Amino acid sequence: MHTELPFDPENPPDEPPPEVVQPMAWRLAVRLHREHSPLPAGPAAPVSGPAGPNVCRACADPWPCHGRQIAVRGLLAACRTPDAHGDP
Repeated sequence: MHTELPFDPENPPDEPPPEVVQPMAWRLAVRLHREHSPLPAGPAAPVSGPAGPNVCRACADPWPCHGRQIAVRGLLAACRTPDAHGDP
């Protein structure tokens, strides 16, 4: 089953969309999302990690790094009501 997201996962808005039920969680996740972005490929890239140029600009871990993965999970969780994912 495919559910359309209320935001662009590659470029989420700074302010939470109307569907977001946890605005503070959204804002924190967006900050983390912006910090952990891929390093531009090419000879001008200033840092290269163990995966070559395909790394995060913030932590130099292979892309997608753990920080970005947590940010995406945070954005998705901010859109859900607490009982939507099985909490009593």
